[in-house]
Amino acid sequence: MTFLTFFAAVANILTPVVATASIGFVWQKWRGDFDRSFVGNLALNVAAPCLILSAFSAPNLTLASVGQVVAAATVMVFLVAAVVIPLLAWLRLRYRDFLQALLFPNTGNLGLPLVFFALGGTGLVYGLIFSNAIMAFHALIGVPVTSGSFSLRRLAKNPMFVTFVFAVLLKALDLSLPAAVLEFCKMIGALVVPLMLMALGSSLASFVPSSSRVILGLSALRVGLGSLVGFAVAEGLALPDPLYGAFVIQSGMPVAVLSYMMADRHERRAGDVAAMVLSSTAMAIVMFPVIFALLRWGGHI
Repeated sequence: MTFLTFFAAVANILTPVVATASIGFVWQKWRGDFDRSFVGNLALNVAAPCLILSAFSAPNLTLASVGQVVAAATVMVFLVAAVVIPLLAWLRLRYRDFLQALLFPNTGNLGLPLVFFALGGTGLVYGLIFSNAIMAFHALIGVPVTSGSFSLRRLAKNPMFVTFVFAVLLKALDLSLPAAVLEFCKMIGALVVPLMLMALGSSLASFVPSSSRVILGLSALRVGLGSLVGFAVAEGLALPDPLYGAFVIQSGMPVAVLSYMMADRHERRAGDVAAMVLSSTAMAIVMFPVIFALLRWGGHI
């Protein structure tokens, strides 16, 4: 593959992602009235559940492959935690302030669009499963660590998680939704990628960059360590294609906007976490061509 061919392939993936996110960024900077709450709720509570139901209707998706994704996500989270927790202690940083931000990648706003444009609809199915697993870990580990309290009620009320469980049950019972319902879900589910990208762009427009070496180092750690662990787990578990590529791309994503929201809600150095979202997103965009090249070199794309 020539350099120009590789450059064109990467540009075809990143251009629609950056252009769509720029809509939210410019809107927020110019108008200042981008309703992130409404757009975020529409994407996560309406469009994403519809996309999950339509994705699970794919005949090539099995419960075994769902189990593979969840198992891989679990291993990834605990391996990253094994590095991050001692490091935070060595740096004398409170784990309640930064652990959630470092453990969980932005699989929704940025990960899903990149997986979709790099791997297509089949890869997006695996990306959605991975994203749901990370969402569950946010509720089971991230929020309790950041807030200091634990509640399964939050997870039970999450529309994406509830829909995910419902879709798994349908698959286990070999049942399918009516054709009209599936067409509706496909139509509404198609809103997920553009809405999440615009919401991400709007969020980035509101954050202030940081020149702190510690914050920049933690941002690089989220992207670099996530990518390394992603490759290691994908190889170790011998994940099949396109799950391999979707898992690696998602694992190396930046700090999630949800981590900032939790830090802000519970007064956990939200300004620093916001700066990490901004800097790590830029790093992930720059790092993506390298990840894409390694995946292509390995025959996984």
